Amino acid sequence: MNIAARKTNPFPDAGGREKRITPNIVKAAKENNTAGVKSALRSNPACVNDVDSQTLMSALHWSCANRNSEIYDILVAQDGIDLRPTNSRGQEPAELAMRSGASKIADDLHRRIHFQDHMSADPYGGDSTVTIFDPDPS
Repeated sequence: MNIAARKTNPFPDAGGREKRITPNIVKAAKENNTAGVKSALRSNPACVNDVDSQTLMSALHWSCANRNSEIYDILVAQDGIDLRPTNSRGQEPAELAMRSGASKIADDLHRRIHFQDHMSADPYGGDSTVTIFDPDPS
C-alpha cells in the first residue's frame, strides 16, 4: 500500500472500504480517560450507546471491565443509556463488572436494571388501556 492510500484510508478491509473507527467515547472509556468521556458526551450526548465496531464494547462495558466508578457514574446518569448492551462475546456490562471484581458497580447496575425492568413492565398484563367506569353515562 502506498503512503497516499494509507492517509486517505487508514483502516481498509479486504474490500478496500474504510472500517469504522472506534468512537471517541469508547476509546476514552477504554483508556480510563474521564475528561475524554465528558468531552464526547458534551459534543454528542447520543454517543453514550456507541460501540466499537469489532468488539461491540460500549463505554459502559469498559467502565465496568476497568472498575472505573467515576466513568460508570457519568455514563449511567445519561438519559437513554442502554444498561444491557451485549458485546461480541454476548457479555453485558454487569457481567464484566462482576468478573473484574467491581462488586459495587455490579450491584448498582443490577439495581438499575431491575428498576428499569420494573418501570417498563405493564401492571395490566400487556394492555395498558384504562377504561374508566362512569356510573352515570347520560
